[in-house]
Amino acid sequence: MTSAASRPSSVKITYFDNHGGRAEPTRIALTAAGIPFTDERVQFKDWLSMKASTLLGSLPVIEVDGQKLTQSNAINRWAGRLAGLYPEDAWQAAQCDEICDIVEHLSVVMGPSFGMKGDEQKRERERLAEVAIPTYVSGLGKRLAERGGEWFAAGQFTIADLKVAD
Repeated sequence: MTSAASRPSSVKITYFDNHGGRAEPTRIALTAAGIPFTDERVQFKDWLSMKASTLLGSLPVIEVDGQKLTQSNAINRWAGRLAGLYPEDAWQAAQCDEICDIVEHLSVVMGPSFGMKGDEQKRERERLAEVAIPTYVSGLGKRLAERGGEWFAAGQFTIADLKVAD
């Protein structure tokens, strides 16, 4: 089994074939760490046929030396540790996690609108733009200001910054 401090011999990331998304911070962190990986991009038309093969019917999934892991923030923390982009200090790590979880929660709030069409989607997106998105962006802005205005945790670039950037 690969430990957080050891370099894996094989890594495969499976996620949707779109720019950005929940796997993007992991891709960037692994690239920064110089760790090669297979980037399996799933077409939306193929997703339903493979969905049942995933632990929770969701992506991303990362396979490291033959073992699978789900949940984007757990995957990001693992990759962030390998790349030196995750704080060692417990409090700073918690601050990093807070930001990652805020962004993840915003993704969950926005998610249903992606399955909507036409006027229904337009109304939902307008509602999100009026309330939810400003609330989350304001909260992130407050945290950034409280922490010096440059980085979200540990006074340095971390996976929290990657998560917000995506």
